[in-house]
Amino acid sequence: MKHLVKKAFSSLGVDIRFAKNINQNSAQRWRKRQDAMWAPFLQHLNVRTIIDVGANTGQFAQLIHRHCPDSRIVSFEPLPGCHAELTKSLSSFSSSKIIPMAVGSEAATAQLNASEFSPCSSLLPGTQLLGEDYPDAAVTETLEVPVV
Repeated sequence: MKHLVKKAFSSLGVDIRFAKNINQNSAQRWRKRQDAMWAPFLQHLNVRTIIDVGANTGQFAQLIHRHCPDSRIVSFEPLPGCHAELTKSLSSFSSSKIIPMAVGSEAATAQLNASEFSPCSSLLPGTQLLGEDYPDAAVTETLEVPVV
């Protein structure tokens, strides 16, 4: 039945897909592009430790783990909202460690500009261009975080 409905709409020039499938396909294409970009750089290196500063939810850690599966990954992420997914992302990496702190030039506390679009969160202030390029990146709150 599903096939007939898709075929009928297709004859009208309309493609029907589940949003879930579109999102999964988009994520898979992104992973393939990233892997193609990183593989030539990493294939000749014997990387043993990765320091992931601003780890967010583990996107980079997952990518680098595919190319350096025996490496130790140390992830720094001060945003409390990212920790559950980061922990889940790194749970299968035997020698990973998550440090819930920001990284700076000296140990202190600092104001973190937490964005609704978490990858844009930063100790640095955002610029007007950031909001123009990523409307959901506007700073939504300021958090005091430890810096190591």
